[in-house]
Amino acid sequence: MKINPKIFKAYDIRGKEGQDLTSEFAKRLGEAYIHWLKSKIGKNKPPHLMHFFLHPIEYLRCRCGGKPNVVVGFDAREMSPVLAKSLAEGIVGAGGDVLWSGLNSTPMFYFAINQAETDGGIMVTASHNPKGDNGFKVCLARAVPVGLGYGLEEIQKLVEGDEDFSANERGQMKEKDFLIDYVNFFQKNVGDINLGDKKIVFDCANGATGPIMEKIIPLFKLNAEKLFFEPNENFPNHDPNPLKPGALEKLSAKIKEVGAEMGVAFDADGDRVFFVKKDGSLVGADDIAIIFSRYFLNKKKDENIVLDLRMSRGVSEEIQENGGRAIESRVGHAFIKHTMRENNAVFGAELSGHYYFRDFFFVDGAIFAALLFLKIISESGKTIDELTQGLRSWEKSDEMNFKVENAPALIEKAKEEFKDGKQKEIDGLSVDYSDWWFNLRASNTESLIRLVVEAKNKELLDEKVGDLTNFILGV
Repeated sequence: MKINPKIFKAYDIRGKEGQDLTSEFAKRLGEAYIHWLKSKIGKNKPPHLMHFFLHPIEYLRCRCGGKPNVVVGFDAREMSPVLAKSLAEGIVGAGGDVLWSGLNSTPMFYFAINQAETDGGIMVTASHNPKGDNGFKVCLARAVPVGLGYGLEEIQKLVEGDEDFSANERGQMKEKDFLIDYVNFFQKNVGDINLGDKKIVFDCANGATGPIMEKIIPLFKLNAEKLFFEPNENFPNHDPNPLKPGALEKLSAKIKEVGAEMGVAFDADGDRVFFVKKDGSLVGADDIAIIFSRYFLNKKKDENIVLDLRMSRGVSEEIQENGGRAIESRVGHAFIKHTMRENNAVFGAELSGHYYFRDFFFVDGAIFAALLFLKIISESGKTIDELTQGLRSWEKSDEMNFKVENAPALIEKAKEEFKDGKQKEIDGLSVDYSDWWFNLRASNTESLIRLVVEAKNKELLDEKVGDLTNFILGV
């Protein structure tokens, strides 16, 4: 099948609806995915070994042969149900069983895989991308992501080939609504939240979290103001990515209007969450990571915590001071999850607002993170302003994007230019000095090079940002 190979990203598939991503493509992807799963399934069960403790690939190799069973879910985008239906047709036609979970947030889809103990699943979503985009997140058992280096390139080759994957025995499709089980999971694993009459504004961005939060709010007896809870594929109220300029303006205005304690914003598919203070300002992911790290390390010392390498050095220092171990990871959910599982980490965080929890199957969940954050506020007796005051001694830039013709060549040039610093190549190039550091990496999803700089004071930060900008632009 002829496809646009650029739609296969580092950890998912994304492209334009009706152009890159058609019903024909979705069906072919379903066929290829099931064929790939079948190739991993062995014939003998391992003695005295529970599948949970095996890597998903090893689990497939060890479990009895038979039809793979997978979850199919979709977000609120216009073509998502259509693509999901074609995907399911491909899976069933290739001899796989489908557990149809319907409209989901991405974390609810992850929950469904774990709850039903399936061999994997595919979620139809473009995450926080704008209207007109769509995509697929491919998973193995326990919601372990299938990205490049973890099988996605193999699936791509199967999609691009002309092999007929039709099975002699078709699979079956069953439907299951996981919403009640999902909500009950939060109640069991988060526990009571007592915020009294403190008002919280929730912004669901017309995405997939709205129907879930309708159940969550009364269950936890939250005094909530609701914004944009109705799923709408057009995202009429603001950009579905809360980090886009202007995306949080309506939330900030509502917080001030109703005198709320704080605001919580979700992206379109509910795997990222953002926290906004009473004055309408956004709390950075670095600070949120410190607050979560303190919470977990107060419960148990000597825990591993995974951070994307762009996180402030202040977060790592905080973790070490509180008896934990900070472990760096490449940027991207597939890499964070892999590193967390390898190290049995209790918590993981990304600068982009993804928060990962061992208690939530080692995956990212915006609602789980939001509820746990509110629980921390509840137990501490502090406001969000008090919790976030004076957390870091470092000054950090936002992630800056530059269009360049040859990102790999620029990174090689940077290696030579900054050879006097301590260099790491976990993701792109990181260079550490005693009082400042930077990371330079090629985007996983766009033709950009991304830069983050941090320093011990604002003056040094401004100086180094200027120097590196000039270096990148060739000034």
